[in-house]
Amino acid sequence: MAEKFLAGDNVCYLLGDNIFFGHDLVKIMAQARTEIENEGGAYIFGYYVKDPERFGVVEFDQEGKVVSLEEKPLRPKSNFTVGMYFYDQEVVEIAKRITPSKRGELEITSVKRRIPKARETQGETFRPGLCLV
Repeated sequence: MAEKFLAGDNVCYLLGDNIFFGHDLVKIMAQARTEIENEGGAYIFGYYVKDPERFGVVEFDQEGKVVSLEEKPLRPKSNFTVGMYFYDQEVVEIAKRITPSKRGELEITSVKRRIPKARETQGETFRPGLCLV
């Protein structure tokens, strides 16, 4: 749907029911953008929640690489929900190939799963002072 608008640019994808604010938010978003421009692939931000089974959940390894991403899991692998994604321009072609989930929805987690393993997904958690509402 957004292919013409994006015109080959990279993408910052924010979930529509979230509000982001806090110290250094613009700075960390700029760093993620630079990472995508230089390295390609994806960059995902996680936010700690007490009830991760209600959200898309991201699991990170010790180096900040995304290990797994699940949509509303019964047994979450972490307490970090995903609120902000940065993708290179290849995401448009990836998004065209996804099909509805068992819930009948086109899930952003399906997009992440289709990013080739050779293009590792970077990530980090929101630091203290940043908020996702």
